[in-house]
Amino acid sequence: MVLTRSASRAKCIFIWLPNEILDLIASELSTADLAVVCRTSRLLRNIAMPLLYRCVKLSTRSGLMLFARSLLRSFEASLPNLVREFDVAHFTDKKATVYPGLVVHTNHTLCRMIHLESLTLLERSIDYTHLLEHGQFPELVVFQYLVPSHALPALTSFLNCHKNITDLGLISPCSLKFSTPLSLPKLQSFMGSFAFLSALDLTDVSLTDLTLLLYPPDIAAAHAVLANLHEMKMLSTVEVMGMDANERAILHVIAAHLPHVQELVFHHCTTTSSPISSEESLNIAASLETLGQLRSINFGTVGENVIEDRVMVAQWSAACKGLTSVILDERQWDLKENDWVVSWNL
Repeated sequence: MVLTRSASRAKCIFIWLPNEILDLIASELSTADLAVVCRTSRLLRNIAMPLLYRCVKLSTRSGLMLFARSLLRSFEASLPNLVREFDVAHFTDKKATVYPGLVVHTNHTLCRMIHLESLTLLERSIDYTHLLEHGQFPELVVFQYLVPSHALPALTSFLNCHKNITDLGLISPCSLKFSTPLSLPKLQSFMGSFAFLSALDLTDVSLTDLTLLLYPPDIAAAHAVLANLHEMKMLSTVEVMGMDANERAILHVIAAHLPHVQELVFHHCTTTSSPISSEESLNIAASLETLGQLRSINFGTVGENVIEDRVMVAQWSAACKGLTSVILDERQWDLKENDWVVSWNL
């Protein structure tokens, strides 16, 4: 449907272009350009505003404050309905003071964004308890949250009321545990600790991607939790993020319970990690023998010896016949014509 255009401005090309063309042009503009376009005419403002506010990413206290204020103005009452993705990352202005008023404004502003599809809340200085208790987002499918211990009751209720969530990330500075089961039947991707994963009702869930956060790795808990995922044939990618090299022990648990995994990634949260010893390499190879569908494994940075790396890669590929890609010490080894070659160095 074409918006009403003034006949007195008939010489302007924008008057005659269909809205679909204007939408395509506007979609190629930067955020700064869209802000300028919004001030040119009512027609272009109506086209640019949904694009300008569709995805909001904030990383400073001042930016969050200005955004919250703009959406609380009476003449901007419709703006919250335009937001589809909202992301508050860790504030870059660490020394900035977060006043109680900003917390209140932020929570009330978020509660008005009833069409949210993606919500990421990773700034720990903002308490989102009010949002968790009162926010209702029927279209929400992605939710990422830095979880404080006091918010667990409200978070449980919030998650169980948003059953359309397909992508869930729960991050905490320490291992926390829900006292009430979580029911998210459409969940496909999960990031969190074993404690959070154990709270999920996995009866009808079909996970495809799993990211495990270790605080530190509890092997007994890993066995208990991953055993429940044994029948999930769609689970193809598993990432492990640990505070030290101990997360390699999780590989043996994964091999025991998730034989259908096709991609394994191990992230090290410290700047250094101990190299893989010859004995560890043999243990890894033994675990890989049970992962018949594994195609790629990424160990990140664990040493600096290319010759030893080649030996380990050959050892692992002999144990896992389907393996075609190995990332080790920031080098990617690819199997080409029955020979392992380094494709690139980071």
